[in-house]
Amino acid sequence: MKKALIRFIDKLFGKDWVEFHTPLSTQEAVEKLSQETQTWPLILRTGLCGSVKPHRVRLSWVIPMFGNSWAPFFYGAFETANGQTVLKGYFAVAWFIRVFSAFWLGSVGLMTVVFLLLAIFIPAQPSNPPADGIATRIVIALGPLVMVIFFTGLVQFCFWLSRDDKKKMTNRIREILQSP
Repeated sequence: MKKALIRFIDKLFGKDWVEFHTPLSTQEAVEKLSQETQTWPLILRTGLCGSVKPHRVRLSWVIPMFGNSWAPFFYGAFETANGQTVLKGYFAVAWFIRVFSAFWLGSVGLMTVVFLLLAIFIPAQPSNPPADGIATRIVIALGPLVMVIFFTGLVQFCFWLSRDDKKKMTNRIREILQSP
């Protein structure tokens, strides 16, 4: 259970660093990658989508008519080291999704603690016996916990839907940058 939670948090908030070496110059590599990359409003085919500039590369793997906010993005930049061009970067979930997930999980986690404390320490009211039963207190205390479990399951499902995106992006970027 602990390892699964650590993997989930790493997938959601972690970064998977990668480098792509190319025999092309930085300008040639930017041009080739730009030609093979679709722009955001015009997604007509499955493949790389995003923006490519020498000092800022942001790519994702898209499938037309299908969206997944938890799919990984590639963030990187071209660098020149020892006369060789290298695209250095990392795969991660979009920053907005990481912020949203942290806020949502934190809020619901806090709500779970508060509701649990209320269910334990608030005395029963004799004027309203049906709402003061032990079952009602358990439901109130565990409701937010169920929300966390549902959110975690939903995010895991979204990760599963994009399980091959990193591999597809890696292969396609490598293919583009290796061809003369």
